[in-house]
Amino acid sequence: MSFKVKNLLSYGKDEKIKNRQYNNELIINYIENNESIAKDKKVYNELIKFLNDIIENELINFYRSHKEMEFMNKDIRFLFFDFHFKRETGISLLEKNGFIKILTKKYKSNN
Repeated sequence: MSFKVKNLLSYGKDEKIKNRQYNNELIINYIENNESIAKDKKVYNELIKFLNDIIENELINFYRSHKEMEFMNKDIRFLFFDFHFKRETGISLLEKNGFIKILTKKYKSNN
C-alpha cells in the first residue's frame, strides 16, 4: 500500500527478458526526463504526481470518484462477481474503500 505507483508498475522488472515491468520503467524514466517537450504542462504535472503517489492514496481517490462507482454499480458482471466476492470475504468491493480493506485484511492475516 505504501508503494509508489511507478514502483508498482516496474516491480519485478527483468532486464534479460525485457518484460512489461522493464518497459514500464523505461517509459516512466522517459516521461520524467522530458518535461520540456510536454505539450500540456498541467496534464504532465498531474501524471508525474500520479506516478509518485502511493497506491493507497490512489485507491482512495478511485473510491471517491462518483463516475467510477456509478459505472461499477450499473455493470451486471461486476455486481455478479462482487456478490460472490463478498460471500467469500465478507467485504464488498463496492463499499467505501472495499479493496483497501481486503488488502489490509490479507496483509494482517499473513503476519
